[in-house]
Parts: sequence; C-alpha cells; structure tokens
Amino acid sequence: MILCRAISCAYVQHLEWRDFTSGLMDALLTFRGGDDLAMPRKPKEPMLELPIFLVDQGGTDLKGILSCISKEDYIRWGIQIAEKGLLERRRSLGNGNGNGNGNGPAYQFVFIVELQGWNFSDVFFKPVLDTVLGLMQMQEANYPEYLKRIYVLNLPWFFAMFLGLVKQFLRQATQEKIVCLGSKEQYEPVLTQAISKEVLPKFWGGERVDEDGDPRCSSLIGKGGKVPRSLYRTGRDAKEEAEMEEEKGEC
Repeated sequence: MILCRAISCAYVQHLEWRDFTSGLMDALLTFRGGDDLAMPRKPKEPMLELPIFLVDQGGTDLKGILSCISKEDYIRWGIQIAEKGLLERRRSLGNGNGNGNGNGPAYQFVFIVELQGWNFSDVFFKPVLDTVLGLMQMQEANYPEYLKRIYVLNLPWFFAMFLGLVKQFLRQATQEKIVCLGSKEQYEPVLTQAISKEVLPKFWGGERVDEDGDPRCSSLIGKGGKVPRSLYRTGRDAKEEAEMEEEKGEC
C-alpha cells in the first residue's frame, strides 16, 4: 500500500512538472544556448537498435560553461536533449509527427561517457557539482526509464569519491545500469561486444573514422575544449564569483 502511494505521488509530481514546463517545451526544442560552447553530439547509428550518446566529458570545460550560462540554462539544455531525443526516436519508429507516449524499451538510450582528462578541481568546484546534481535529480524524477545503459570510460582516481556523492540521488535501478570501465584494454572488449566496430569510432576501439581519417569522428562527436574567457558572463552573482576565485587560489 505504501509502495502504491509512493508511485502515485511520483507520477503526480511528474505530471505537475510536465504541466509546469509544457509552455517552455517549444522554446526548449529550439533553445541553442549550448551550441556555441561545443556541447556533445551523438552518432545517429543504432546500438542494439537504440540511439547512442557518446559524451567526451573529460574534454568538456564545465567550469567555463557555467561561467557563461546559469545552472538553470544548463539544466534546460539537458531537458532539450532529452525531449529532442525522444522526438527523434518517435519519428524513427514510425510515429511521424513525434506524438505518442514514447514509453518502453524501444525509447531507451545508451550513453558512453569518456572521462579522460577529467580534472579534480573542476569536478568538485561547487557550482559544477551543484549543476551536475541538479541535472541528475531532474533526470531521475522525470526520465528515469529512458536510460538503458551507461558505460563510463577511463575512470580517474577520484571517481569513487564522485560516485559516492551522487549515488544518494540515483535509484538502485539506475545504479545497476552504470558500467564502470578503466583503460582501453578493459573497455574495448566490452564496447565492441555491444557495438558494431563499423559504428564505434576507432579511438574507442572500433574501425570508424571521419573522412579526413580522424579516429575520434569529431564531425559527429563534439570534443569540447576550453571556453574562451571572452564569452564569460560579466554580471555573475558576487558569491559565485568569489567561490570561483577561491577555487583558483587552491589550484
């Protein structure tokens, strides 16, 4: 009985969230706040008949991004990615106008997250950590069943500390979908067993390259990079700016 009430409560909260954001969805689906900051893109080929998102998180200057846009803007970008992915999936499954519930295994996604280059001081910078946790809470509350599997590659020494912080915000079912892998010797056989080598970029153990021979397939997968300081906001909240200066002093 308690479980039924909890499920009912979660469903009502999601409906309320949907109702609250319904007026924003059209804007979110055309929101381009992250495009100029080299946000990650995804290969269009299916993995086990499911879409793949390959995210070079280690090459993403999230600290720099959050110096240009707010936490709320970044989370809106996360909603945009989820909604666009679901819309494309409905259309690819024959629901031409993108309408429909979009539920079930056919609407799930697979993520491959590359952490090579992940920096301790950036990850544990408070605005970055707050934003990541906010994004996870939004996903868990409103898109919990759309994740099929997430492969995390090249784990840094502090990943166990990071995972320990975020696990409390993840359901057990979500935690069980996370596959933590180390170096290429460990992750290559796992990825190539699940993904065709013709689809997987050569850099991650496959055979695919760009037309110019780029093994990372940068034409499909945004590789991030440092955000130019000329794009930084000038009207940042004083407290946030003070925290950033304090963090720089510790680095």
